[in-house]
Amino acid sequence: MADVDWPGVPYPMSCEGVPIQVGTVTLGDIDRDGRTDTVVSVHCRAGAGSPPDALFAYSGPAAGPQLMATMLVAGDDVLLRSVRLAGSTVLAAGSTYSSGQVPRCCPDRHFSASWRWDGSGFVRGG
Repeated sequence: MADVDWPGVPYPMSCEGVPIQVGTVTLGDIDRDGRTDTVVSVHCRAGAGSPPDALFAYSGPAAGPQLMATMLVAGDDVLLRSVRLAGSTVLAAGSTYSSGQVPRCCPDRHFSASWRWDGSGFVRGG
């Protein structure tokens, strides 16, 4: 999966004519099947501002990565600062907004979440 052209992967999101930009790419064997899995953060490349991130997990061969899970969508309004793996758990941290009234330039809340592989899918934690 280290050889995948992650900017060229068709992500399950729309940026309405604006290109998708890949943020972090984190590799590890999340589902413990002996093959490398990948967690990728992406966002719509905006001319200005801080577009929210989406977070996806992929498995399979580098020639055709398969979507395992959508963990965050752009509509979740999260700006990721870090994504890391701890065994079968994906840990993400960043910032978000307390309400729709907060200007999109200035997230005012800390965000952290985890997703644990339970053998058949991801279970979200705090």
